[in-house]
Amino acid sequence: MDFVSLVLLVILLGIGMLFIYGAGRDYEGPASYRWLTQLAWIIVGFFLYIGSTICDYRELGRYSWILYLLGLLLLSLVFVNGAYDSSARSVLRIPGATVQVSEPMKVAALIFCAYLLSHPLLSFSRIPPILVCALVVIPPVAMVLLQGDGGTALVFMPFSFAILFVNGLRKRWIFAIVISVLILVPLAYPRLKPYQKQRILVFVGPPCENAIYAVSKILPPRWGVRLKDNFALFRKAQQGNKRLDDWNARQALNSVGCGRLLGVGFHRGTQHTLNYLPRAVAPTDFIFCVVAEETGFLGALAIIGSMCFMVVLCCRTAIMSQDALGKGIAVGAAVLYVTHTFINIGMCVGWAPIIGIPLPFVSYGGSCLVTMMIVAGMVQSVHVHGRSLVH
Repeated sequence: MDFVSLVLLVILLGIGMLFIYGAGRDYEGPASYRWLTQLAWIIVGFFLYIGSTICDYRELGRYSWILYLLGLLLLSLVFVNGAYDSSARSVLRIPGATVQVSEPMKVAALIFCAYLLSHPLLSFSRIPPILVCALVVIPPVAMVLLQGDGGTALVFMPFSFAILFVNGLRKRWIFAIVISVLILVPLAYPRLKPYQKQRILVFVGPPCENAIYAVSKILPPRWGVRLKDNFALFRKAQQGNKRLDDWNARQALNSVGCGRLLGVGFHRGTQHTLNYLPRAVAPTDFIFCVVAEETGFLGALAIIGSMCFMVVLCCRTAIMSQDALGKGIAVGAAVLYVTHTFINIGMCVGWAPIIGIPLPFVSYGGSCLVTMMIVAGMVQSVHVHGRSLVH
């Protein structure tokens, strides 16, 4: 086994448990025992992690179509009997818990896509690999988008592209994908819901204002004034009569800044305890803010360094693997970790819009936690079984 990645996994789970406990210690109600719920999900996740490690990833690949169809079935049930989680109807209620079905669907799509693209028959056929990948990824992405969870739908794209890249994606297809994204993103903006537009405006507002201010100083005075006036008119037209709701973004950034180098001390943070950073989201989407405020830059660096090291170990496993399926699974897992980590930390420091992506192994939430532990177990399976092909 890759024991270093196992140690990093335990460290990240321990950090998450500690700060989930601290974030709800002084409150009554569900917030006070979230850490117990998280512990229960960790135990379940470890059983699945061990099972994924023991099971040969090639066998998982052969039966991945069953997992994929089961995932699509569960996503379909959300439309019939789903419940709302924030602004998206994206969870199924089971006795004693709620499950966000789109999370395990990531695992099914990842391994099924990697299996199809690594299949020997594909190399003898004239079917472009990008078409095969699109046929796998588009159905779950479309269903998740219809449920109103655009953030989760976005996560499917990077790891699919990474698996394509590992399997020899040609340069012309890369160019076509980049051009398509540049064309489709502006066309998609008018079709977003009002709250989604608000999140984008909150994200691009301060950087654009700073850029406009800097450019206006370089231009002649008349042009600079006109540029600032036109940008103000654009912001007003997009915002309408509603006040820009940037409270969470500002308080998240304040939390990270208040920690400075060494932090204010465990359970001495004020942003979440005084509810400036809402208690409902502090242990989930903004757990990094809680850690950064109470442990400072060094504590935040420990999380970032651990996740970076996990990604490096996934890439090492991909290099050591002797078949395309193992390489696809390991690289897909690495990109999945990077996507979640970058977006989650980016939400906390103003690098990304707030779209509700949890931090792997640290944020509160059973569906994402168990999914990430299954993915980690699959990478361990590649590490354990992939090298047996050498003999």
